[in-house]
Amino acid sequence: MLKPRVRGEWWNIASDPDLGELTNPKQQPVDFAVWQAADGTWQLWSCIRGTNAEGNSRLFYRWEGQNLRDPTWRPMGIAMQADPSCGETPGGLQAPYVLSHMGTYLMFYGDWENICLATSIDGKSFRRRLLPNGKS
Repeated sequence: MLKPRVRGEWWNIASDPDLGELTNPKQQPVDFAVWQAADGTWQLWSCIRGTNAEGNSRLFYRWEGQNLRDPTWRPMGIAMQADPSCGETPGGLQAPYVLSHMGTYLMFYGDWENICLATSIDGKSFRRRLLPNGKS
């Protein structure tokens, strides 16, 4: 049976981010997604849980790296927060998953109750895809 294993030394590409007024000493980066954007940079989005964000305390934060193997990618800030006007649970964003299909980046994510979709052309700036009822 084949068994995957890491070759070489581990390296850090991100750390616990400064979220400004939403920072909480108990926050934790979890649920990471990594992909290459249209300009060739590498993107890392994480659900940060335990923040001071309203509701379930979760939001998405983004880092960017020039090369996949570079250490300490550049922190880019809060990438997305739940939007209750789109039916998303406050503070409920979690588990981003990104893939590229026919020139469009598709990001699937949870809002605590639903699976949602956001799209991007550049692989960095995502826009929610809303259903006919105006909900994510």
